[in-house]
Amino acid sequence: MSIKTFSRSTAQIVALGLTLTSIPVILAVDVYLTPWRVPTRILYAIPIIVAARLFGALVATIVIVVAIAFSVLDILLVGPDLPTDALAILALAAVGLLSLLWARAERRAQALAAERARLYEQEQQRAAELRESHARLLEFFSMVAHDLRAPLTTISGFSQMLPRYEALPSEQRERLARSVQSSVRQIVRLSSDLLDASRIGAGRFEISKEPCDLMAVTREVVEQRRPAAPCHHLILEATGEGIESHCDPDRIAQVIGNLVDNAIKYSPQGGTVRVVVERVGGRARIAVSDQGIGIAPGDIPRLFQPYVRLRGTTGAKGLGLGLYIVKGIVEAHGGAIDVQSQPGQGSTFTIDLPLTGPA
Repeated sequence: MSIKTFSRSTAQIVALGLTLTSIPVILAVDVYLTPWRVPTRILYAIPIIVAARLFGALVATIVIVVAIAFSVLDILLVGPDLPTDALAILALAAVGLLSLLWARAERRAQALAAERARLYEQEQQRAAELRESHARLLEFFSMVAHDLRAPLTTISGFSQMLPRYEALPSEQRERLARSVQSSVRQIVRLSSDLLDASRIGAGRFEISKEPCDLMAVTREVVEQRRPAAPCHHLILEATGEGIESHCDPDRIAQVIGNLVDNAIKYSPQGGTVRVVVERVGGRARIAVSDQGIGIAPGDIPRLFQPYVRLRGTTGAKGLGLGLYIVKGIVEAHGGAIDVQSQPGQGSTFTIDLPLTGPA
């Protein structure tokens, strides 16, 4: 129980005690201090009204019964005056009933007001989410247009040179061919990412599982990245001969490749990129660590959302779909992904996957 709740409960108990205590006090005043019975007896309505306002219907009803009982005792002690006393008791009962109805209506109005405030807050939050989603969508369109412009410009330039292609030196022809091939790969990769993201979002993402060695898949991915990262020290730590799993090797390679690429991309000053593959119980664990710029704690919850580019990554290219697709692939395998990071101290992405081989 919190201090605030305890204080509120204590205050209610004290208020109830004072309310009940006031009833015999009114009796004593009427019997011993004043000779006028009816005007003084009206004071019994005060604890009734107070109880109806401060407490629930059950407590208020008990107070009403106690007040009427003391009023009858008052009549017996002072001496009955049948018409006047009957009128006083009926008046107390009427005051009690009206107080209960009034308190009930007031509490209902308060509940309706609280519900309206809650709905209004929800609508405001939903509107803010829609505005953020709209802004992210506009930013996404801008990034798609930007990422398409470069390869399309290359292909367009090559098409303009086709009439005199045969007259160009062989080295220039080869350079142009490599540029076109690279541009086509960029467009294919972009379209593949968009297609994967749409399938994940629609719940229609599928994988083709088969027996595979996670160590072998990871080793191949790391070796493919070494030539493109001369400023980074790529370390693969793999214990044991192999970790057999039932998975989609191409998709797992895509996951590991994305994490390693990000580790290289967001470590612009170089440093060590460490990839650890190990068996933990009945699961495989693959961790990719870097010594890069890190991620702010407030940005981590948004990290796996689609079309999100975090602050401090404006120099890095991409649509903000990579980690969203990574998470979708890992979850399609029945796995989970986690990230630990501090700004300026690097990041560690860890994926856990189920195994089918011996534990």
